[in-house]
Amino acid sequence: MDEKKALRARLRQMRRSFSPHDCEHWDNALSSHLLSLPEYARANTIFCYVSTPEEPGTQSLMAFALADGKQLCVPRCREGGQMDLCLISSLADLRPGSYGLLEPGPHAIKLTPDEVDLAIIPCIACTRDGQRLGQGGGYYDRFLPQFSGDAVLLCREALVLD
Repeated sequence: MDEKKALRARLRQMRRSFSPHDCEHWDNALSSHLLSLPEYARANTIFCYVSTPEEPGTQSLMAFALADGKQLCVPRCREGGQMDLCLISSLADLRPGSYGLLEPGPHAIKLTPDEVDLAIIPCIACTRDGQRLGQGGGYYDRFLPQFSGDAVLLCREALVLD
C-alpha cells in the first residue's frame, strides 16, 4: 500500500507538470479514438466519469454521446466508497457534489451496471494491457466486478506505463 501511495504521489506530480497544450492535444486524440471505436458505436448506454482538470477531459465525449442519442450516466459518490450511476440528459444537469466533483442531483434516475453497455473509466496511470492505478478511493474497484460490458480506460500517453 505504501508503494502504491508513493507511486500515486509521483504520478500526480508528473501529471501536474504537463503543459496545457500537451493535455489538450492528448485529450483530443483520446476523444477521437474513443468515438471511432466499435464499442462506442454499438453502445446504447454509456457510463462516463466527469473529469477534473487533472484528468483526461470527458466533457466533449459526454456532449458527443448525448448528441448521438446515447443514454449517458455519470457517477454520484455515496458513503462507503459506493457510487450511483445516474442518468443525465444534459451537461447542465451536473452540480458540485461529493469531493467537489460535478455530479447529478439527488433525483436523477439510477441505473445498474448491467444496464450499461460501455464504461469510460478514469485512472492515474495504466498499462497497455488494461491494468489501472486509480485515485485510491476504490469506487471503480467496487464497480468493475459488477460490470460485464465493454470498458475503456482514458489515460494520457505519458502515463501509460510498463
